[in-house]
Amino acid sequence: VMSNMFGDILSDAAANLAGSLGMLPSASLGERHALYEPCHGSAPDIAGQDRANPVASILSVGMLCRYSLERPELDEAIHRAVEATL
Repeated sequence: VMSNMFGDILSDAAANLAGSLGMLPSASLGERHALYEPCHGSAPDIAGQDRANPVASILSVGMLCRYSLERPELDEAIHRAVEATL
């Protein structure tokens, strides 16, 4: 957990490890609310082109399960499913 600026720097570095920013989930955590989304956002530039990779969106749901719903076992199951699929 860190400020947005440092989070952006770290996510860019992590993208190199993951192979693509399109594979990384993201969370903006507040005191009462949280927003979960792919690091790349909604990617409107590729909408309707049958090119979108849903992995980051799916992993974002895992983060929601872990941090907002306090169900880390669901996050782990989602990660296992993604790994098995890839």
